[in-house]
Amino acid sequence: MAAVPTGTTGTVVVTFSGGETGCIIGVYAVTNLKSTTPISVVTVGPDNTITSASATLTTRIGGFVIATVATKENGVTGWTWTNATENYDLFLRQPENDRATAGATASTSSDGSVTVTATPSGGGSYQMTFVAASFQ
Repeated sequence: MAAVPTGTTGTVVVTFSGGETGCIIGVYAVTNLKSTTPISVVTVGPDNTITSASATLTTRIGGFVIATVATKENGVTGWTWTNATENYDLFLRQPENDRATAGATASTSSDGSVTVTATPSGGGSYQMTFVAASFQ
């Protein structure tokens, strides 16, 4: 996270230590954040046997959940989300493997928990990486 205390713009720089054949990033703006420390974080994958990725997160009233998923498997061209609203869904064609990623968010109206799930189009099992976190 990067604080932007004034103005409405910031610069995002992505640097790799080795060769990379493709990169997709998602950027969000958050205001009135109580803490940059997440309430809950779950990471899933990469795993060759999953048909969807999900995370059950602890939530706080007035907070939010942010999640992202990515795969480099051919055949995935989109995602379906459960308990979160998709904000972006991107597809990048590459010579060796296509890349597909999406991000979603949800507001949390109570203390408790929520399970967020991302399911790729195309059916089948895919190598996916999924990260979700809740904040207040």
